[in-house]
Amino acid sequence: MDYSFWNTNNTQLNKIKFKKNDNWAEIAKKTNNAKFNSLWTLVDNGDGIVQKDELKMLNQLLKAADKSVEGSKADKKINNEELIALTQKIQDGTIAQEVDETTAERIKSNLSKSGWSEGIDRRISKINISSINSNGAQGKQFPLIKSELEAIGKEVGFEVNDWKLYNDGGIWVEDYSVRRPDGKMVILSEDAAGNVIANRRNRDGIIQNRKNISNTSQGSAASYFDLVEAKIQPQDVIHSKSYLEGGNVLNTKLADGTPAAVIGEESIGYTLHAMELENSDENIEIAKKQIADDLGLKPENVTFMPQYDFHIDMAYRPLHNGQMAVPDYDEGIKLLQETNIEGMSEESKQELITKMTEMRDKTADIRAKAEEKLTESGYEIVKIPCFATDSNSTINYMNGIGGTSKTGESFYITNKSDYPELNKAMEKYFQKAGVDKMYFVSTTPFLRSQGGIDCLTQEE
Repeated sequence: MDYSFWNTNNTQLNKIKFKKNDNWAEIAKKTNNAKFNSLWTLVDNGDGIVQKDELKMLNQLLKAADKSVEGSKADKKINNEELIALTQKIQDGTIAQEVDETTAERIKSNLSKSGWSEGIDRRISKINISSINSNGAQGKQFPLIKSELEAIGKEVGFEVNDWKLYNDGGIWVEDYSVRRPDGKMVILSEDAAGNVIANRRNRDGIIQNRKNISNTSQGSAASYFDLVEAKIQPQDVIHSKSYLEGGNVLNTKLADGTPAAVIGEESIGYTLHAMELENSDENIEIAKKQIADDLGLKPENVTFMPQYDFHIDMAYRPLHNGQMAVPDYDEGIKLLQETNIEGMSEESKQELITKMTEMRDKTADIRAKAEEKLTESGYEIVKIPCFATDSNSTINYMNGIGGTSKTGESFYITNKSDYPELNKAMEKYFQKAGVDKMYFVSTTPFLRSQGGIDCLTQEE
């Protein structure tokens, strides 16, 4: 079976042959098309090897894709508009009218097993937030953020739900729980939360590997976990022995669709406190295994990576399955130098570039080790311009929400900077990474408090 595929950004056509006993993941690399990477998992029986019946099923899907766009001809050349149209048929179930019963059942079964991730190959039905009752900058800004999310939701297919958790700072709803691949929510046990709070004075030792780049510690989930638990059905709650804050956990999928996670390594130290274990090599392995167990994942599919800030979701972001966006300061500096930014004086621009250069140099070793860990785990590294000079930076595009809309297009919601020219330029970088549409929300007052739109939300 021969087909040609455009790259994710429709730039080049690659002819691919599908043969029995091939490796699906290897074929996916050859197509260089992230949308196809999600497609083959719907026909695979789980072994990752091309079987005769799977070739038949895929052929039915690709035939449907090849004529799915109005006016297109069946030429065995698959572009992304055709894959988007096919995705919509799969998601709304109408594909069953174009394939045989066996194929329709396989697709339905694999969709139900697909699992949750934070990448853009997911459908979001609901975004939970927590309203703020204050007269400060955040309180005044929150209604605008909510309305912006609601407008985006109407377009791409999710609703916005107010959890109303706010109670003396409980606004970072992403941090107080973690959604597992099976959809259940990991919530701290009372013992784990109490142990972390009791060890508050010992947290400085956990962040020593940051080399004084930032000094914010974790611990908020230990104070607010019960507020979130009250909003979740008891059968959907998993009480954890480990200590995890959602901002330090990125739920992912590997290139073959296997559920996985990338976690900042500081979570190990907090878990040692939560489990009242001494810091030793043996206990570190116990803590890692407990984290994997709590997340419902195999230990080998959990990647612990070095971090230079208190949460990795401020600088890293899952994209398509098997992809991880990582911060690139050099590209950020280059973009600033080459972009005419009307609202930024030359003096301010040079000051920002100087601070970014310092941050680039201070974080170089940690970022290199993090990328090495990600690569070892099989992730494709996608470099995205980074502008953050500290935890309170108001230019942050890495903290965001990715998904696939009801029409099959991928989208990414992130933080709006004060510079429209910079926002526009960043769209191009994410489009190259396979994001069809970008949305920006007005989160500046929250970024000044070390959190963006991802921190303010919990998706379902």
